[in-house]
Amino acid sequence: MPNVPSLADWPQSLERSGNAVALLASGLTEAEARWRPQPESWSALEIINHLADEESADFRTRFTLLIKAPQEAWPKIDPQGWARQRRYNARSLESSIERFLEERQASLRQLQAWPEPDWAVRHGSLSAADLIASWQAHDLLHLRQLAQLRYLYLEALGLNISYAGTWPGLVRPEETVS
Repeated sequence: MPNVPSLADWPQSLERSGNAVALLASGLTEAEARWRPQPESWSALEIINHLADEESADFRTRFTLLIKAPQEAWPKIDPQGWARQRRYNARSLESSIERFLEERQASLRQLQAWPEPDWAVRHGSLSAADLIASWQAHDLLHLRQLAQLRYLYLEALGLNISYAGTWPGLVRPEETVS
């Protein structure tokens, strides 16, 4: 088993990345919050609502099951479908950020209340350590996505942002593969 930080270390890390997500999304105009670089891309508002639903229905739920009942089947999730069905892009940005932070706080309270788990316990190919690290990595992936959206939005306004420098490895929507 790789060197896994103590369970006591994860809530702080998840709290920091959750706050970073909220800070990066806060203050967006309604137009910027709903803007998509391509019709099939997600807006910042859709990303925030995705994170709130993933917090409650995916990571917190599945981590709990993995620790308490590793052989139990995990509930199905449909992140792409939820974005459309739940009309993420029609929601208020402020209330969406609040909901994400509330769900994150519920997760943190739960993690802080638990004893140190057996990090090697598995559900299929995932260990408890893999899942909690994936939870953190998921935040980081969406932080990158939000930063890229803000950068692409500035470009889409027609402003010359070349003075800022180039963004090596910037993923443009037309280059993404689903």
